[in-house]
Amino acid sequence: MRWIELKPFIEQVSREQDFSWRINFYQGHCESFDWHYHLEYELVLLRNAQGQMFAGSYSEAYQHNSLALFGPYLPHTTYVESLDEGQQPESLVLWFSHQWVSQLITVLPQLQPLKQCLSDSRFGLMFSNELAETVCSRLEGFEQLSDMRQNLVIIEILVLLAEATQRTKLNSLPARAMAD
Repeated sequence: MRWIELKPFIEQVSREQDFSWRINFYQGHCESFDWHYHLEYELVLLRNAQGQMFAGSYSEAYQHNSLALFGPYLPHTTYVESLDEGQQPESLVLWFSHQWVSQLITVLPQLQPLKQCLSDSRFGLMFSNELAETVCSRLEGFEQLSDMRQNLVIIEILVLLAEATQRTKLNSLPARAMAD
């Protein structure tokens, strides 16, 4: 048996100089294995499917309502293996820049606890199914909200991540150490 090393590609999330955040909602699933990384943080919520999640050297099964945060440079992907009966698989992906979240913490020093969560995201983080459900409920009707209200929802989600008592590191080494 021959070992094949997969090299992750860099995903260009935005070409904007002052990129803050972007959120995409996806229905259905992709058949490809897109092993990638990017310069932004990525929060992923997976619903109505089971499969495999890969992040750095981590590889484990995921279930409905899996919520993970990947830090910059951490290679990651997910692969759908089965669907919940009668359900359409859904995923939500929120990208946000280090510059934006750092400025946010500077302007709102009460958000300082978020720094530890962001630092830990270099290892990849998995959150509880309960938190995943809470995040999902906060995003209901998101696209119909004004820009100001959308920003409030994103900040609230970041606060929920920072306050989460159940979060698990997915790797023993941070993203940059894996690349070296």
